[in-house]
Amino acid sequence: MQMKIDRVCFYVADAAKTSNWFIYYLGFQVIATYENKHTYTQEIANGEIYFVISSPINSFSPVAHFLDAHPEGIADVSFSVSNVQSILDRAGELGVDILKPIDQHNNIKYARVAGWDCLEHTLTEYPGNISQFYPGVRTSNNESQASFINIDHIVLNVARGELNDAVAYYQGLFDFQIQQTFKIQTPRSGLYSEALIDSTGQIQFNINEPTDANSQIQEFID
Repeated sequence: MQMKIDRVCFYVADAAKTSNWFIYYLGFQVIATYENKHTYTQEIANGEIYFVISSPINSFSPVAHFLDAHPEGIADVSFSVSNVQSILDRAGELGVDILKPIDQHNNIKYARVAGWDCLEHTLTEYPGNISQFYPGVRTSNNESQASFINIDHIVLNVARGELNDAVAYYQGLFDFQIQQTFKIQTPRSGLYSEALIDSTGQIQFNINEPTDANSQIQEFID
């Protein structure tokens, strides 16, 4: 299965303000905007790195529902894949929630499955050499100038005692494999970590759990 990180989707209180931070400090550019009855979205890019940043217009927005239960953060880590249906088949066998069945636009297939806890994963299958698409977003004429190569890795922090289950979840769903295992302990913090990788080595997905109540992982979760 060919996979790579396609987009990282943030849910925040003010999409324009958050986008401006990435633009001012890290050299991203706005490449698309979209607004419907309840949600405002900006897509920003730097080279092959794409962030989709959304904020609520009213209480009916899924972003508003997210922010009722969480601080601002990442709601969806999106992957481009060579075969969406094969992952949905695996999700069905594992009992993983399929949040959106396969839809298609301009021969581009996309679906969405539940990740660990509240995280979601949009899956997109591009035809031929098409590599970037986000359904329903109007693309501007701006071209992003690259100052970064790519996203090095994604980190998921889970509650104490959930590391093994979370690792098994992603091994089952995406066939990720354990590349490295870490146990880090200092007088002030500590964590257990499994560094997962996909079969082609393009996705590095690390999962951490706290060693104790003083861990920086526990602080993040709290």
